Formats: sequence, C-alpha cells, structure tokens
Amino acid sequence: AVFAGLLAGTGAQLGGAAALILAQVTALLVSLWPNAATARLARIRASGHDKAAGAAVEADDDPWWKDALVLMLGAYTFLIIMVKTTLEYEYNVIVSETSTTEEMVALTGYLYAAAGTAASLMNLGGTRACLKQFGLSFASASYPLGLIVCSLAIIGDGASLRAALAARCLDLTARWSFNNTFKSVMWIAVSLPKARAARPYVESMTKKVSAALVALVLGAATAWGAGVGQLTLLALAGCGALLVVGSTLRTLYLEAMRHRVERRFVPLTAGDDGPAAAEP
Repeated sequence: AVFAGLLAGTGAQLGGAAALILAQVTALLVSLWPNAATARLARIRASGHDKAAGAAVEADDDPWWKDALVLMLGAYTFLIIMVKTTLEYEYNVIVSETSTTEEMVALTGYLYAAAGTAASLMNLGGTRACLKQFGLSFASASYPLGLIVCSLAIIGDGASLRAALAARCLDLTARWSFNNTFKSVMWIAVSLPKARAARPYVESMTKKVSAALVALVLGAATAWGAGVGQLTLLALAGCGALLVVGSTLRTLYLEAMRHRVERRFVPLTAGDDGPAAAEP
C-alpha cells in the first residue's frame, strides 16, 4: 500500500489523474494472467477429485461457460463491482470537495469501521434471520433497492456529503454481508468440479475486468465534464440491472437445485459432491 501510494503521488504530479486511471487499468489487466493460472490449477484439482477412488461425482458434461447459472453469477459480480466503483468514485469526489486531506482520511477510516462493524453484526445472525424470514428475494433485492434510494438522494440533495456517506456505508455493509451470503448460496447449485473451474474467472477475473472498464468510463465521463449527478445515472443503471439479474439467479438456482435433488446430488457438506441420499 505504501509503494502504491508513492507511485500514485508521483504519477499524479507528473501525468495527472488521467495517467493514474490508465495505470490502474493496466495493472488490473496484467493481473488477469495469475487468474488464468489459478483456473488451470483448479481444473487439475477438479480432475483429480473426480478420479479419486470411490468418489461419487455428479455427471456434468457441459463446460462451465455454457451453464446459465454460472454466467449469471458472472454478470451479477460484474454489476456489483460496477456499482461499487461508481459510488466509491462519487464519494471520493464529494469528500475531496468538502474536506481537507486529513479530514478525508479520518472520515473514510470511520466509514470503513462503521460498515465493518455493521457487516459483522449482520453476519453473526442478522443475515441468516433475514434469509429465513424473507428468503432469497430479499437478499438479492435489498442491495440494489437500497442503493437506488441512496443514489436518488445524491441527485436530489445536491451531491451532499451525507447522501454520499449513506450510499457508501450501505454499499460496504451489504456487500460484506447479504451479497456474500447470496452468492455463496447460489454456488451450492453448481457441481463442485464446475465451480472449481469457474470461480477463478467468475469471482476474480470478472471483478478486475469490471473495475478496469468502469475506470475507463468514469475517466472519460469526467474528462467530458460529467458531474456527480450524471455519474449517479451509471450507478442507477447498474442497480436496475442487478434487480433483473438477481431475480434471474434465484430462478436458475431453484431450477438447478430441483434438478440436483431429483438426481440425488445435493452436497451435504462444503466438500461433498456426492449423492445426497441413498435409494429407498
């Protein structure tokens, strides 16, 4: 972090903000190579798991990129990072215009502390209670609906600091609690070998590609004179897409689980991918 900070400071002095955006995009794209290596290792390990003596493996001949549920998980991850990056950029712009450097650092530290505490409390029992009471629909819709309200508040309140703080706090808390739980539940419906092969791409590579593309869009929009209000429209579009993708994910998950139950391949434990029950 210290090394990156020194590079960012020097880059900003020599080349301006545009140079920093290009450096970020380049770093994210270069980091895609280790993800490909991780994916290859995952396929090797999955193959070894499939061939283990006595292992009961679910028959699944389709590659992961032909699985609609996996592809929707990738789209969901892409949109989450798109909304998160946009709101984070807006927050930084608003705070930098209303605070000194020291105040900005302190405020961001308090923000992360508050969001981390709230997310920890939710993970201790709040998330499970909400899932039991309201189901997966609540888990998939709460994040985008909450941020739609916060984004409209940013527009209606004249890009105020309080609206930006509320949006960032909700974004961090929900991503660290409801969103993580929702995605973990969705992966249960994917066979273990397929999940092992797909997750390096869906979880890691997709995040970096999304962050790189959104950084380019934000940089271009800012260079063309777009303000916080215009950039908020990008977050609103992402939240709307998240509502659709989240609902589709829930439908695909229920179909996949029904299919696995019929074939008796529901995992009983985190590392189990065998038959869920014996024949009666």
